[in-house]
Amino acid sequence: LIGLDMGGTSTDVSRIGPDHQLQYESTKAGVRILTPTLPIETVASGGGSICWFDGVALRVGPQSAGASPGPACYGRGGPLTITDLNVFLGRLPVEQFQFPIDLGAIEQRLNELLHQINELLPIASATQLAEGFRRLANEQMSGAVRTVSVAQGVDPRTATLVGFGGAAGQHICEIAELLGVSQVIDSAEAGLLSALGMGLADLRRDSVIPIYQPLDDFDWSACEHQLHQQTELLLQGLLELGVPMQQIDSSSWLEMRYSGTDATLTIPWNDRGQIETAFHHEHQRRYGYARPHRQLEIVSLRSECRGLSAHPLPEAKRVAALEVTATFAEEIPPLNSPRRTFARASLKPGQVIQGPAIVLNEGSTLVIEHNWTAACLSDGTLELNRQVVAAGHTDKADLASHAASSFDPVLRDCLAQRLSTIATQMGVVLQQTAVSVNVKQRRDYSCAVFNGAGQLLANAPHVPVHLGAMGQTVRAIQHAFPSISPGDCFITNDPYRGGSHLPDVTVITPVFAQQHGTTQVVAPVMFVANRAHHADIGGVTPGSMSVVATRLGDEGVVIAPRYLIEHGEDRTEELRQLLLNSPFPPRNIAENLADVAAQQAANELGVALLHDLAESLGWETIGEYAEHLMAAASQRVSQFLSKLPQTPLAFTDYLDDGSPICVNIHFPQLGSVCIDFWGTADISPTNYNANPSIVTAAVMYVMRCLIADELPLNEGVLRSVELRIPPGLLNPPPALDPARSPAVAAGNVETSQRVVDVLLGAWGVAAASQGTMNNLLFGNRRFGFYETICGGAGAIPGCDGASGVHTHMTNTRLTDPEILESRYPVRLLNFCLRSGSGGSGRWRGGEGIIRELEFLEPVELSLLTSRRGPYAPFGLAGGQSGALGENILLRVDGTRIILDSCCHLHLECGDRLEIKTPGGGGFASG
Repeated sequence: LIGLDMGGTSTDVSRIGPDHQLQYESTKAGVRILTPTLPIETVASGGGSICWFDGVALRVGPQSAGASPGPACYGRGGPLTITDLNVFLGRLPVEQFQFPIDLGAIEQRLNELLHQINELLPIASATQLAEGFRRLANEQMSGAVRTVSVAQGVDPRTATLVGFGGAAGQHICEIAELLGVSQVIDSAEAGLLSALGMGLADLRRDSVIPIYQPLDDFDWSACEHQLHQQTELLLQGLLELGVPMQQIDSSSWLEMRYSGTDATLTIPWNDRGQIETAFHHEHQRRYGYARPHRQLEIVSLRSECRGLSAHPLPEAKRVAALEVTATFAEEIPPLNSPRRTFARASLKPGQVIQGPAIVLNEGSTLVIEHNWTAACLSDGTLELNRQVVAAGHTDKADLASHAASSFDPVLRDCLAQRLSTIATQMGVVLQQTAVSVNVKQRRDYSCAVFNGAGQLLANAPHVPVHLGAMGQTVRAIQHAFPSISPGDCFITNDPYRGGSHLPDVTVITPVFAQQHGTTQVVAPVMFVANRAHHADIGGVTPGSMSVVATRLGDEGVVIAPRYLIEHGEDRTEELRQLLLNSPFPPRNIAENLADVAAQQAANELGVALLHDLAESLGWETIGEYAEHLMAAASQRVSQFLSKLPQTPLAFTDYLDDGSPICVNIHFPQLGSVCIDFWGTADISPTNYNANPSIVTAAVMYVMRCLIADELPLNEGVLRSVELRIPPGLLNPPPALDPARSPAVAAGNVETSQRVVDVLLGAWGVAAASQGTMNNLLFGNRRFGFYETICGGAGAIPGCDGASGVHTHMTNTRLTDPEILESRYPVRLLNFCLRSGSGGSGRWRGGEGIIRELEFLEPVELSLLTSRRGPYAPFGLAGGQSGALGENILLRVDGTRIILDSCCHLHLECGDRLEIKTPGGGGFASG
């Protein structure tokens, strides 16, 4: 089951299944008690979500009217909301409200929006406008369902959709059609379902026994004894609550995983042979692959005692049949009118209703769409089933039904939402199928969708420094391989062909209108790609970001654009040989190849989802509206720029070695801007060189921040922006031999941050953030570890900077302490905010953090950090600078050493490292 809880301000989506997540708390008896929880995805498309126009496109949420003033129809001066649309379109009869409804207010708000839109969008009537807003809301909600279901390895098309809340029934059939779901369950108590479920739920007591042993070493008899003891404790707890013994049921499961990975699967307790088989089958179903010969690990043993609920469901309240007329007779939607109306309490078991129809209930309203039937079950529940659509026809909610020869702005924005959801689903698969901590735990990866020309169309909310640069990598692949065919897949990490730095490996898959195996080979219609940071890709030091590197080959293996799959034939072995035979090979090639396989799997999902979309919309329409998406982004940027003062701007900041980064901004004409980095330092002899793709990514990020809206990140953002990047630190020339090109590792992680600070400083909108990613790398001959560390964000007008966050060009996580300590020879001694490190001002800068590690075996350590001196994170408008960072080494013999911002050294067992990250600058004198 997939639950759709549509309340007043937002929609919560969860998949209800046996593999719930767990939270832990302790008890007096020492038993670890587990509280079953559900993963929930929240989107701002509830009944109270505000419908508005941003100057280019229609928008639904994230703003909400709330309970006060509420929707316009409440008569308290509220804005137009989804509830108003449903009332206006006759989907929510006014008789369902227990107070008077102001119909005129809805008309007024719609007409105000129509006046704003005027000739900007081809929307001529209030009905067309209302239907357009509803389509956008439905697309946002269906996208959340896809995200939750894919994250749990479930195809939503195989699930049943259940509506929660009073508003869900007005949208649920349309959302089901968008998802390809054929069955919907609507409870007689839909308006109370969440609260009712909590009141009638079974009483449960859960416990967990930590194991963390290989399956081969697992002592089954000893564990069975422990399990029996735990079950007795849980049973006694339920008996003390008054649950009769005959109403108590017990179950047990094993939490298992492949050794060396982090994601666990829940397998019912059974004998060993069945458990192994069950795990491999479940892994295949969940992630699309299994590794039968890899060692299994038992993580924990879960047990549960459940007191079966003896509470009867309350009898549904009787609702008198209502005579309902259309709210606006002249505006009745032509597709599904007239709608017959039924009172829920008057329905009899076995009765079948053919849509279109409305079923009225106390607390909820159900709209049965065309091509749907609803059968009344014995308890009053309605089971809705979608009928097979005749050949040549499409479902009402399908995107294709709205495609027409004339431009449809709602279709454009629905497509943007769908493409972003596809990228998000790719990211879920990548994160779940990868094996490295960097990808699975820190989520240092990004996924995106591109048009046939290799231009970025849509992305998931991943890492900014990746997303703005990947389009150049896709175009580099097109240039290197003019004859791309179905069944091809490519890989590269070359920073001089759109890459960032060598650990960031990009996998690119073309999408063809014809599937693999067709005789006619044509150009790709689209591309999907992802970029993942590998913890180690070789080089002179573990982590592939050596502070002593002067050329690219010192930092790791350069993977020039090459086939990963050619015409359907796997070329992974050739990649393995390249890595293995390099002068400085990776330290864990098996992990590299496993993550590459995960990247490939993520792209395959993206290709499949795009083909599903094309089945309903058509490739020609997708291509046409892809251009509309980029034009809309360009239009928003141009509108923003035209409202700014046209005064030239300039700003300079410095790297720790004194290298200046300068920006000069002027406006050649209204609605456009020229960003010129003239005056920036020459090529760095170290690895602080960036490349134009990194600078482009930083500019795209800053433009989105300046506009301060959910601007789609596509390459249309830069159509109104002229970039001038002179040769030097931000545009180093490549060598004929890529390995001899200038080193760039710090350019991606450090220089990019300074470029953002300089741009925001020039615009005067934000004080400097910590200005570094605080890169920590350590390892030895058997492993390499990498993470970025959070710090303080710069203050902005009206808001203090955030504390202890990854800022700007990184959007990753720190490694969880449990994963850090279980997977690597290190102990986390201290992790806290660094009090007083934020710059003072009317609005204070965010605080940095303190992170202290103790090493449990000898390792090679590299630190690649900035803002350690002398250039602190600047304040603006009289605000004070944030504190500089510090790197401190505490030797096992008691020696205390202040380390440079960038250093490489050997650590012994017992040595400790303390990292104090910079705070953000303050804004305005306080």
